[in-house]
Amino acid sequence: MGTDSAHDQGVAVSGRLGDNIMKAGRPAEAVESFSEATRLDPSQPRTRYNLALALQAAGKPDQAREALRGALGSAPDFQPAQALMQELSTDSQARKTQIVQ
Repeated sequence: MGTDSAHDQGVAVSGRLGDNIMKAGRPAEAVESFSEATRLDPSQPRTRYNLALALQAAGKPDQAREALRGALGSAPDFQPAQALMQELSTDSQARKTQIVQ
């Protein structure tokens, strides 16, 4: 049981660290923390969503969509992930339109 507690603490610490790094405006570094939290517990949709936010802010929309697919795979009704996925899809379509013109 102690291992579960240490595991949960590792997930929480990595997540909080990612939150603080994002607030400091360093999304590339936050990706590392959220990736670690996701690795420790891939079933948490909020952690995957936060990873997606950091990836988006770091200019990696394809990786952000992949993280969101993971979040929505475990929690299909998770509204923040649905909204960000829609935003990323809209941005992607806009880029395609700009490239074609």
